[in-house]
Amino acid sequence: MLALHEGQVVLVWGAIPGERVRARVERAGKGVLYAETVEVITASPDRKAGTIDWRCGGNVYAHVTYARQLTLKGEIIQDAFGRIGRVPLTTRPEVMASPDTGYRMRARLHARGGRLGFFREGTHEICDAASTGQFLPSTHAWIAEAQRLLADARGIDAIEIAENVPGDERAWHIEMHDGAAAPSSTAITAALGEAQYVSDDIHVTKGGRPLTLRRHVRAFFQGNRDRKSTHLNSS
Repeated sequence: MLALHEGQVVLVWGAIPGERVRARVERAGKGVLYAETVEVITASPDRKAGTIDWRCGGNVYAHVTYARQLTLKGEIIQDAFGRIGRVPLTTRPEVMASPDTGYRMRARLHARGGRLGFFREGTHEICDAASTGQFLPSTHAWIAEAQRLLADARGIDAIEIAENVPGDERAWHIEMHDGAAAPSSTAITAALGEAQYVSDDIHVTKGGRPLTLRRHVRAFFQGNRDRKSTHLNSS
């Protein structure tokens, strides 16, 4: 059993600063304990109603109202500059807002037991990507169809998907375990599409000259589809 002492730093999943919660300590790190909220005793006014799996990929702040999320993220940035970078910021940086649903354009979905989804943080348990609300409804439908078509396929480790900003192009790539052969089926490619590239119009700020960027599904690209985040500044 882990002993707690005065001043001990405990990082708690699923809590909001100012709340009083009952938490279960899961593991210890160097000078810090990691715990998960099991009961909210005194809830913050910024807590969303309903049951939310805050450990499902990308859902760390999903139990917090969006306005408070932006404040918390700004505070994290301010803390990191001062504590890690040794560059204290006198004010909290403003974090740019975006839609809080349907914003995600790329993801790596793990395959386990005939299911496709995210890992719950700290585990290899699959959780439903659609439940996070990060994707467009059409993406949820695509994931469900991919899961159905690939349920019996062997050797699949994960599927990477990428969309363009409007959400009308989608590319995908299957990652296989070492030595496994990728499934080959005209039914699969007919249902899911064959393209490994998507295209976006990127508007350069200076002069407004449009550029078309063609990117591979495995290339890194901004994950948020909000157009303010995809503008390039020319110098």
